[in-house]
Amino acid sequence: MKKKFYLATIIFLTLFISGSFLLTVQNPNLIKLKRYVPKEFKTFLKDTIFFIPNKLKLRANSEREIERLESRLYNLENSKGFINEDFFPDTQFLKLYFNSISLKSVKTKFEYIRYGDIVKPFYLETWDDKVILGFKDGSFYFTLIDELLKKSIKNDYFSNNQVLNLVQSNLPKDIEVSDIMVFKNKLFLSFSKKDKNLCNLDDLNIFSAALDDNYLNFEEVISIDNKTDTSKEYPGCLDQATVAGKMEGLINGNILISTPQIVEDEVFMKKIKKKEKDFKITFKYSLFIEIDPIKKIYEIVSLGHRNPIGVMQDPSTGTIIATEHGPRGGDEINKIIRGKNYGWPFVSFGEPYAVKKNEPYFFKKNHLEYGFVEPIYSFVPSIGISHIIKVDNEFSKKWQNNFLVASLKKRSLYRMEFDDDFNKVKFIEKIRVGKRIRDIIYLKKYKTFILALEDENGFLGIISNLKGY
Repeated sequence: MKKKFYLATIIFLTLFISGSFLLTVQNPNLIKLKRYVPKEFKTFLKDTIFFIPNKLKLRANSEREIERLESRLYNLENSKGFINEDFFPDTQFLKLYFNSISLKSVKTKFEYIRYGDIVKPFYLETWDDKVILGFKDGSFYFTLIDELLKKSIKNDYFSNNQVLNLVQSNLPKDIEVSDIMVFKNKLFLSFSKKDKNLCNLDDLNIFSAALDDNYLNFEEVISIDNKTDTSKEYPGCLDQATVAGKMEGLINGNILISTPQIVEDEVFMKKIKKKEKDFKITFKYSLFIEIDPIKKIYEIVSLGHRNPIGVMQDPSTGTIIATEHGPRGGDEINKIIRGKNYGWPFVSFGEPYAVKKNEPYFFKKNHLEYGFVEPIYSFVPSIGISHIIKVDNEFSKKWQNNFLVASLKKRSLYRMEFDDDFNKVKFIEKIRVGKRIRDIIYLKKYKTFILALEDENGFLGIISNLKGY
């Protein structure tokens, strides 16, 4: 009996030691040998005889992975370019509170893809005690601000709680929204219509509705058709995002909006077409127009823009600042001056995507030399610039007279300050949020920023001043 016990013990220890050796040693010949062992048998051995060695192996792998990540973090924090830099929600001089809430429960009509990834673009506004979410397909959701700012709120809060109110409207069936805006106690909406193939017509429409969280009854403010037959001019469906369409309510009661190049004179359009022959067509030519929402008339303010995607008027000076997508490189921040030309598609600090890096510059680089307005600042490489907002001085004593510029491609906020005349940027601090930022609003009463984060299913981002300084 003892001999059988000793024999069984020896066999078990032999299998245990050899199993431990097989599990941990990465010898090429042993790896090849293990490939011939049936999967079911390997699983049985791992769950029984080799249970402890397998757990030890998993633990060792976990410890090595932790060491690797800690080493990588240390190298990042101490490498050139990361010294004295903090990780969000900490910034250079301020600790922030950040939370995000998934919009997975929101179902939209169309699927949008940016650089191979599915995104859910939407825009933000605030009205009384509510935040308004306007999605690209024309759907609107209202939610109470107090619901968003609960400190205990989780990422899946909207999925588990009925706090997002879908508001019905009388909008056309197939549209692509470019912006929403609360102005003069009304909700304004800019959009482009789609044809029967769901291709964007690249026209401009502005509708408005009385603010109501039960039903939005929209009326047309102004519509400008695109006279170009895009199916003949540009073969294929114009299914990319609409160009421009960002609005700002002006101090004088009018509305400033960036619009596709569909209302400009024929001479300028001929110059553009001549330029287009030399590089790949981009469909992106824009200008700013000022609309009287009462008389329903407009006039051109500035031209020579590519794709302005953010605009704001400084309430203290009346200065208008716009953000604009460049080509490969050349995202711009511009001071908008009536009657001026900003150079596109003749001058840019960016280059066409088709131009190779070892080829001469295609665009001119000196705006002033050719009679155009220089940008206040140009990002090279591009950041995928989006909206710009002025920081309320009550948000923080450290962020006085500051502005925040959001970005899509770089998934960051850029804190900056301009000089008194808005001719130059004094400094820029990059604050990496980690998601594509389509829009940003400020809740003055709560001293809180709300971000439209469009990655995957979409998220609402919430930023406040953690220490209140």
